[in-house]
Amino acid sequence: MIKTRILPQDGDTCGWLNTHPAVGNARVLSGSQSVDWVVVGGGFTGLACARRLAELRPNDRIAVLEAQRVGQGNSGRNSGFLLDLSLMDQFTPDISAAATRLQKAGLARLRALVEQHSIDCDWRESGALYGAISPQELPYLRKLEQRFLALDEPIEQISAARMTDINGSTKYLKGIHHPGPAMVQPAALVQGLANSLPANVLVYENSPVQAMERDGGWRLSTPAGFASAPKVMLCNNGFLPEMGIGTNRVVHVATFGAMSHKLNDQQLGQLGGETPFGIMSTLREGPTVRKTADRRFFVRDAYCYLPEKQWTQKILDRAEDHLRRVVAVRWPGLEDIELPHIWGGVTNLARNDGQLFGKVETGLYVSGICNGSHNTKGSMAGILLAENALGIESDLLSDQLKIPKPNWLPPGPLLRLIVEFLIGRSRRKAQAIYGI
Repeated sequence: MIKTRILPQDGDTCGWLNTHPAVGNARVLSGSQSVDWVVVGGGFTGLACARRLAELRPNDRIAVLEAQRVGQGNSGRNSGFLLDLSLMDQFTPDISAAATRLQKAGLARLRALVEQHSIDCDWRESGALYGAISPQELPYLRKLEQRFLALDEPIEQISAARMTDINGSTKYLKGIHHPGPAMVQPAALVQGLANSLPANVLVYENSPVQAMERDGGWRLSTPAGFASAPKVMLCNNGFLPEMGIGTNRVVHVATFGAMSHKLNDQQLGQLGGETPFGIMSTLREGPTVRKTADRRFFVRDAYCYLPEKQWTQKILDRAEDHLRRVVAVRWPGLEDIELPHIWGGVTNLARNDGQLFGKVETGLYVSGICNGSHNTKGSMAGILLAENALGIESDLLSDQLKIPKPNWLPPGPLLRLIVEFLIGRSRRKAQAIYGI
């Protein structure tokens, strides 16, 4: 029997969810249900997997078990950038090219679904804008520019004056823009994907899987019921190790976001003349900022090691102090802005940027550990996991199978020492670059 050690408990402070119109009551798994497929996880990967299974097997019954409400987990807690390019440092050129093809395909699939089902998620063909705010950051911007050029990806140079026009801050020295990626309201997107699933898919929310056992096929228990199926697709990303899969292969690092109330005209004017915008850091561990279409400000930054994946008020208060400093460095007039929404999300990282994917044993398949790119990469992985389980081969599946499995990591106490040392080093680098 497989027992889940830690269940998701992300809370209700996420701004993307709180500012999105409320959805109906949750359908909770109760009693005993027998289906053809169970998909565990109602995020981008799980929903993509369930949709593809439904397309390929329209007469099969498919159940999606989501531990919380759809969008309450990482799929609705991120910055809302849908990236189409793999910039993983440790990949060989061949694997990097394969990963990029997967992300581009995942983005194209999401774009098509949003258009097909008229999903209202503030989809914007914004591209990706990266900005440097200090002389110390300019070398990182140049390195990023060189990587784009080496990959034959188009970029546009953005001057300091143009950066000020875009976001109102006089702090940005330079930027580069990469067309292709999109920007969305992430919780609205993932909820729209769930609501537009084929009729032979039922999504059960607030139905965390507490245990799994062999029972001819598989029998999964939740607090109020059971689901039985011959095949199970585990698409619960960083919670795979909590079910004994990928143990000592994943680092759980928390990042934090904050969202303002609706800004008044004076506050909005400090954020430039164009709305909305999104600016990413030149560093993987740097801050992300956005101005939303509904007149709000969003900022994401701050890191801590969080293997237990649980939030405390002390952690959130410390994150708020840091996020306010991020804002103050860029927009000194907004340092005291009201931030009613403060939340965290767990980024699940492998030492070698590897990914868990494929068959584990008879009737059990997994996909997880997307290293911060679960929107597009995870969407494609879910599609390919369904095809893999049904024996369908493709060039994209070959690309997926090229992605290495996560390398082994040392056990708990030693891993904590190593990760906290690396996070401390990143903080010192950020302080030198950003002044925070």
